Amino acid sequence: MTDVILADRDTHFAQACVRRFEEKGVRARYACNGSTCLRLVEEEHPGVVIISMALDGLAGFELVSRLREIPHVVRPFAIAIVALAPDPDDLRASRIYGCSGYFVRSYISIEAFIHRIHRMHLSLSRSSG
Repeated sequence: MTDVILADRDTHFAQACVRRFEEKGVRARYACNGSTCLRLVEEEHPGVVIISMALDGLAGFELVSRLREIPHVVRPFAIAIVALAPDPDDLRASRIYGCSGYFVRSYISIEAFIHRIHRMHLSLSRSSG
């Protein structure tokens, strides 16, 4: 079972995140597009799903909606990541869609990002265990 699935088209960022998650003992997988993310969530039942708003194809809030439709997925944590600047409309939409966090990549270091997601994962593990 995978703890975290990261869907992002930036391969270098995603691979760096997966390595750092694994260093913390968190099982992580990378999806380069929304369709792959959807398939991995169906197969792996992760606790946390991190979604880039800039995915190719099935992306952003459309992907969040599709994840919510999977019957056996109780509550993955969907985190929206935007590459450049914050967008007030995306922030509002992330709340409406029930996302657990909204991160602006250019405003947060990879280490701080990993730390915050790891804390979310630990919190989820405690509440479900």
